[in-house]
Amino acid sequence: MSRHVIIIGNGFDLFLGRKTKYSDFYKSDIYCPKDYPAPLIDYLNQWQPTRGLSEVKWFDFETELYNYSQINHDIKDPISPEEHKVLAYIKERNCPVSADEISDFLYVPSNDSGEVYVLYNNPEVEIRELFLKQTVCNLEKMVERHLLSQTEDLKLYYLKDPVYAESKEVRDKEAFKKIKSGLRDYLLSQPFSHTNDEALRNRLNTIFEMDKFDQIEVFTFNYTDVPWPEKANVQYVHGKIKDDTIVIGTKEYNETNNSYKFLQKAMDDNFNPPAIIDSLLTLGNGDKVTFFGHSLGENDQQYFKDFIQSRSSGVTYKDLTIEFVLKSLNDKQYTKMAIQDMSNYQLTSFQSKNRVIFRSSEDL
Repeated sequence: MSRHVIIIGNGFDLFLGRKTKYSDFYKSDIYCPKDYPAPLIDYLNQWQPTRGLSEVKWFDFETELYNYSQINHDIKDPISPEEHKVLAYIKERNCPVSADEISDFLYVPSNDSGEVYVLYNNPEVEIRELFLKQTVCNLEKMVERHLLSQTEDLKLYYLKDPVYAESKEVRDKEAFKKIKSGLRDYLLSQPFSHTNDEALRNRLNTIFEMDKFDQIEVFTFNYTDVPWPEKANVQYVHGKIKDDTIVIGTKEYNETNNSYKFLQKAMDDNFNPPAIIDSLLTLGNGDKVTFFGHSLGENDQQYFKDFIQSRSSGVTYKDLTIEFVLKSLNDKQYTKMAIQDMSNYQLTSFQSKNRVIFRSSEDL
């Protein structure tokens, strides 16, 4: 029984006319959280890729999540210690609080020179009324930054979100949830460029030569639904948007700070990938595997490494076609570098012992 295993990446959605690049999502102000007061969001906002935002791929974003996990303890919190003190106080009170109450809470007498303006380290200011005015000024700034809200009469303050009073680790976790939920909603808002599902099915049948194979297995790393021909057995590696089960994040790594393990895909409650590794390893004579629009990025290499290594070394080899469909053949070098990395620098052996084909989606 001949088999064709098809590995689908984000480039496939782009091929079908959907705006699913990282840059598309990041520029969508409605869906991408850019103002959430968490160090992770600040870090991503300040991240300046060397190739420019338009060239950033999703694997770049996931790599940056990994980089953040390694240095998060050095990242400045957008909520200052003084602001956090105010937020924690209001949360503990569990009700709207006046500026006078907050000022009284923050105002600390000095043991040496009487009552002083301790919060802002200005021992020359000893007038309590001035401290209150400064407190009101700072509270208004927190309202402008959407950390606080005010009652309709503008006399009492309350939390915009109770999570804002939590630690930066808790806020980072909540920010990551917002990225995932925002991505889900964004993708649901993006239609395909085609209007006829049956016409697309026929096109996919032709592109992937489905009539030539007895069994078609599709492993998609995308979250979107595609009207595949009925013959195709489609499995979602990282969940799907309509089920609200999407998984995004980093590779597995040894993390001593348990507070940030949530960034790893494997730690996601929805992480339950199909048997893609075994499916690739059991391909045989006359079979074919197609990687369409998949970057083979570092955070997904655990799915392909065993397969690439098995096809690069050993004595017995099978007649297997391995096809890579890229946006442009100019991207061939990046794919070869990924293969080289996974094969432990046996790219020559991999290409010699298999029928390797590189194609451009622009020609399809």
